[in-house]
Amino acid sequence: PRELDEAAIIDGCSPLRLFFSVIYPLLTPVLVTAGVLNLLGIWNEFLLPLYYLNSSAYWPMTLAVYNFFGQFQADWSLVSADIVLTIVPVIVVYLFAQRFILSGMTAGSVKG
Repeated sequence: PRELDEAAIIDGCSPLRLFFSVIYPLLTPVLVTAGVLNLLGIWNEFLLPLYYLNSSAYWPMTLAVYNFFGQFQADWSLVSADIVLTIVPVIVVYLFAQRFILSGMTAGSVKG
């Protein structure tokens, strides 16, 4: 809000301090949410590695599931293990970023 900017300028904040002390804390939940969504979009990419990487040795873990399916059969134990290993980093990132996301959701709810 412009009122916060004006109050900080009246208190003598430089533009750099205004950004890092006032604006950046307000932007942190938005930046973390955008970062998590971007990370999930990149992590779940299927077609680009399939088309552009020549060897399956370079495929990401999310595309490795594709190797476990044959024409007439699938090795479901390997598929399940790969899915568990693939989801663990996403859960870790979400657990780390959860406090930033929740702080943005509840930022305007407390009056006082």
